[in-house]
Amino acid sequence: MSHFSPVVVMLLMPLLGAIFSLLAQGDENRRSSNAYHVALLMSVSTFLAAVAAAVFTENEKAVIFEAPVWNVSLTVGLDPLSSVFVVLFSFLSVLSVIVTRKNITVSMRECIFLTLILEFFLLFAVCARDLFYFLASTETSLLPLFLLLSGWGVEKKEETPYRFALYAMAGALFLMVAVFMLYRHTGGSSFEDAAKTVFSRTERRLFLGLFLAALAFKSPLFPFNGWLTDALTEAAPATGVLISGAYTKLILYAFLRFAVPLAGEDISALSTGLCLWAAVSAVYGALAALVQDDMRKIAAFTHMTQAGFLAMGAFCVVPTAQQGVLFLTVAQSVSMAAFLLACGAVYQRAGYAGNIVGVLTSFPRLGTVFFIACLALIGFPPAPVFTGEILILRSVFAQSLLSTAAAAVAIVLLYASFFRHFSRFLFGGAGENTVTGADLRWREAVVSVIIGAMFIYLMLTPSGLTQTTSDAARTVLTAGR
Repeated sequence: MSHFSPVVVMLLMPLLGAIFSLLAQGDENRRSSNAYHVALLMSVSTFLAAVAAAVFTENEKAVIFEAPVWNVSLTVGLDPLSSVFVVLFSFLSVLSVIVTRKNITVSMRECIFLTLILEFFLLFAVCARDLFYFLASTETSLLPLFLLLSGWGVEKKEETPYRFALYAMAGALFLMVAVFMLYRHTGGSSFEDAAKTVFSRTERRLFLGLFLAALAFKSPLFPFNGWLTDALTEAAPATGVLISGAYTKLILYAFLRFAVPLAGEDISALSTGLCLWAAVSAVYGALAALVQDDMRKIAAFTHMTQAGFLAMGAFCVVPTAQQGVLFLTVAQSVSMAAFLLACGAVYQRAGYAGNIVGVLTSFPRLGTVFFIACLALIGFPPAPVFTGEILILRSVFAQSLLSTAAAAVAIVLLYASFFRHFSRFLFGGAGENTVTGADLRWREAVVSVIIGAMFIYLMLTPSGLTQTTSDAARTVLTAGR
C-alpha cells in the first residue's frame, strides 16, 4: 500500500479541471469557451485514466491521510465492483460536459465548475475505502446537484430542488445511521473492518432495514418516488444524465458493497417479499408512464421501472442476479443518457412549454437518433437493457413466480407507454404543428456516435462487460466471508 497510485491521479483530474475552469478569464463568451475546453480535456482524461486504472490497478490502494486517534484513514482504491461504477460515472461526465456547450447559455463557467465538482465526489465515493469518507462524499454530491437544479433548471420551478434535497436527505439519514452502526461494532472505519462485522440477528435486520430505506428514497422505489419526476423534468439534459445515471446508482453501489455481504442471509430469507415490492415499484412506474404525454415524465417513470428491476436483482443474493444488476446499471445509465440528450435536443427546438411531435418528419437524422434512444431505453430486443433484465429475471424466477410475472407485465406496459406515442412523436398528429429548426448538429452527432458505439459494443460483444460484472458480483458475494 502506497501514498500514490493512478487512482489518485484520476481523482485529482476533475478537481483540477474545476479549479482551472473557474479561473478562466475574459468576456463572457471567452470565459465560457475556455472553461468548456478545460472541462472537456479533463473529463476525457479522467475517463481514460479510469479505464486504465480499472484495467491495470485492480485491488491497489493508496493511503492519502491517516488519523490514528479515531482509527480513520483516507484510503482510495479500486476493485472489480468499484471499477464498474468509476468507468460508468466518468463516461457519463464526458457526455454531460460535451452537451453543456449548447444547452447552457447563462453562467456556463459556473455550471461546468459544479459539474466537475460533482464528478469528483461521485468518483471519490466509489473509490473511498473508509466508511466516513464514503459517506461524506456520497452526501456532499447532493450540494452541486442542488445548485445545478436551482441555477440551470429548464422551467425554473423553485420547489423542485428543495423537494429533491428533502428526499435525498431523508435517504442520507438512514444511510448515516447504518454507517455509524458499522463503526460502532468494528471500532474502525476501513472497509476491511466493516467486512468482518458480526451482527446479532436483530442487528442485522435493523442494518438491512436502514439500507432498504435509503435505497427506497434515493433509487427510488415506490412509494418514495415523489422527487424523481420533477427532478428529471426540471433538470437540464446534462444534469439529468448525472442524476439518473450516476447519483441514483450510488445507493445501489452502497447496497451491494455493504448490505449484501453483511446481511445476505436475511435478504435471502426475505427475498420473496422484497422482490415483490420491487416488482410492484416497476409496475407502478410503467403504469404511470403509460398515462403521460410529456416525454420527460415518461423517462422519469421508465427510470423508476428499471430501478425496480435493479432492486429485484439486488434482492436475489446469487451470482447471476448480481451480475445482471451491474450489467443493467451500465446499460440503463447509457440508454437513459441517450434518451435525455436526444429529448433535450428536440425540446431545445420545440421549446420546453410544449410537447414534441413530428420529430422524424422535421429532422430525419435527429428523429432517427431519438427513435433508437427510445427503443434502447425501454429495452426492446436486442438492446443492452433487455440483456440486463433477462439476467435478473432468470434469478427472480427461482425466488418468486409472482414477482417474475409482475416484472413481465411491467415490461409490456413500458413498451405500450412508448408505442402509443410513437406515431405522434415521430410523424405528428392531425392538426398539430410539427417541430421546426435545424437537424442534427455536429456536437449532437458526436455524442450520438459515442453512445452508438457503446450500444454496439454492448450488443455485439457483451462478454467483455459480463466478465467484468461477473468478477464484481463475486466481489460482492464473498466480501463478508
